[in-house]
Amino acid sequence: MSALPVELRFLTSEEGGRHTVANLSDGRYQTLAAAGFHDAYETTQRLIDGEPLLFGISLRAGPREVHPGEVVRAELVPLVHPPGLEQIARAGEFTVFEGRRIVARGKVLEGDAG
Repeated sequence: MSALPVELRFLTSEEGGRHTVANLSDGRYQTLAAAGFHDAYETTQRLIDGEPLLFGISLRAGPREVHPGEVVRAELVPLVHPPGLEQIARAGEFTVFEGRRIVARGKVLEGDAG
């Protein structure tokens, strides 16, 4: 498994999310994700089975312009920590961070994108 098909809901700026559009089309949107839903960055600072909960991801094969508040589909790819992909697949849901700020929440869709 090298990528997961996912559906994401980007938070609105009023909810603390992005203020600008995100480009998910080409894999250049690189950020952090944690398996499961989290209310704060601090809850990601632990290990699951000896593995970190927070890791780098890239989102690709999605829309070129994703506005805050939109729900979109894309592929989630790990940047350097492949076990993180397995953690998200097992959890079935994940939280996307830009720095310490939550910007989106997602779920894994049925099937394997890669």
